[in-house]
Amino acid sequence: MITKGGKPVAAMDSALFERIRLMNREVARLTDELAAAYREVDVAAAQEEIDAAVRAVRNA
Repeated sequence: MITKGGKPVAAMDSALFERIRLMNREVARLTDELAAAYREVDVAAAQEEIDAAVRAVRNA
């Protein structure tokens, strides 16, 4: 049961909760991996790569 202000607002089954938990764990792992890969990269250069990737996806 999901509550807001102590009142029930939604219910979530355990399988869905587990899938969300696993997705959150995977996002954290990928974020850590990207942070390690870009640790020595200049911030401006990294931002250029991110901007180019976003443009490529949006234009696909």
